[in-house]
Amino acid sequence: MKLAQSVLISALSLSALALVAADNKNMQKLDYPKPPKGDVVDDYFGTKVADPYRWMEDLDSPQVKQWVDAENKITFGYLEQIPQREQIKRRMTELFDFEKYTVPEKHGSRYFYQHNTGLQNQNVLYWLDSLNGTPKVLLDPNTLSKDGTVAVNGMSVTDDGKYAAIAIAAAGSDWTEIHVSDVAGDKELPDVIRWTKFSGAAWLKDDSGFFYAGYDAPSGKEMRDETVGQKLKFHKIGTAQEQDALVYQPEDKNVYIGGTVSDDGRYLFITLTKGGSKNKLYFKDLSAAGSQIVKLIDADDALYQPIGNDGGTFYVMTTKDASRGKIVAIDAAHPQSAAWKTVIAEGPKSERLDLESGGGMFGDLFALTYLKDAHSEVRLYDLSGKLV
Repeated sequence: MKLAQSVLISALSLSALALVAADNKNMQKLDYPKPPKGDVVDDYFGTKVADPYRWMEDLDSPQVKQWVDAENKITFGYLEQIPQREQIKRRMTELFDFEKYTVPEKHGSRYFYQHNTGLQNQNVLYWLDSLNGTPKVLLDPNTLSKDGTVAVNGMSVTDDGKYAAIAIAAAGSDWTEIHVSDVAGDKELPDVIRWTKFSGAAWLKDDSGFFYAGYDAPSGKEMRDETVGQKLKFHKIGTAQEQDALVYQPEDKNVYIGGTVSDDGRYLFITLTKGGSKNKLYFKDLSAAGSQIVKLIDADDALYQPIGNDGGTFYVMTTKDASRGKIVAIDAAHPQSAAWKTVIAEGPKSERLDLESGGGMFGDLFALTYLKDAHSEVRLYDLSGKLV
């Protein structure tokens, strides 16, 4: 935290110094390009609304490119005149040039983590056979592009550490490709999943495949086409994406869908979110062949985030009648809200469950993250709701 504050304060101080020192006369002389106005007028039920800059929506047109180039010429021409610019660059480089590690994750007997020597554009993914083992590179994203803009957007590893599904994004795009690596074999499998956004990979416990949220291939303008109609699919390892099975598709094309597999491998939890912190919650029994999807909670009136289960008892973090969050137990056979049991009640106004970091169930314990007095606090509870 202190380092982040130092970086922020130094950046703000130097930036302010540069702006104060800049020649104000140059600011007055800036002659911004004048975008031409078109004659587009829309008629909305008899009301005419002019849209003179509709031409800017065609991002590939020579006219738009010419206007953007002219804007950039003004901007960078001004910035290059600031005498402290190199000083700011040197200082910021010094502040960010330190070795960085992420917290390791354990899967089976293997450990996975990320490392950056200091000024690498992207963290490098590593794995070890044991804590005393020799680190091995799983993926170095810096080798995937000359400008360093191809990044890892997420990684999901099988419970035994055999496979890793790695989501890769280019140039800051929301579009990702999921690539599957055979960890010990040090090779990438031919399995590649394209046209995914805002999706993880939820592995089956036998490593045979994973669930993911994807879209139909766009019409050829993937950076501009509206992305609607997200679907939950299942990919079987060793097969082509075209063979992936459709698990569920919401009727509302503007709904985001997510899938997670319970720790015991028996259930697939499905969340349907249309916006904000409210969602529906469905599930599917993976142990029964041909089982149907059950609409456990079909009202998007609050947040419902499954954090674990004990057989058919589902533990769900929710804001239903608890804006700061609570944990309830729901019997899959009797899912009516009147039958829910509050395991961990909503906290006082000074604290709330961190709905983004969420929580998890580990054996007979809940590990929950709370926000209290502007900092995070992790608490352990037993299944009865008693603070451990």
